[in-house]
Amino acid sequence: MQEEAFRDLLTEHLVPMLAGTALGKTRPAKSTHALVAYEHPCALLMKPVKTARYRVELVRSQAFLPEEKRLVTLFVEGFAGVAGQEQTPYFRDLMAALPRRAISQFLPASRGRAALAEAIEGFVLPAV
Repeated sequence: MQEEAFRDLLTEHLVPMLAGTALGKTRPAKSTHALVAYEHPCALLMKPVKTARYRVELVRSQAFLPEEKRLVTLFVEGFAGVAGQEQTPYFRDLMAALPRRAISQFLPASRGRAALAEAIEGFVLPAV
């Protein structure tokens, strides 16, 4: 995936999930880098797929808590699962569902977690 397209999708779907965040600089990446990693306490580095040659900063003035990094990781892992489907007619729907899916996976494991994830998937509306 091209960097500009990844940045646009992050701006639209991930940045609104975490108050005070913005996208920062782009850094080179290797396939050995994790999809999401701390650059420093106030910046996370993200890449769209394991083989990407770049990582995009997610920055804010306060440090990211481990739970927030976990939420970002769930989002980016979900993104990596749909990457490569950008040309399909349902890609916008997949992206719209990604934040809700990450949040449902973030919730503590319980009997209701699977039901919540299923309910969230049922609310995804087709793009108009």
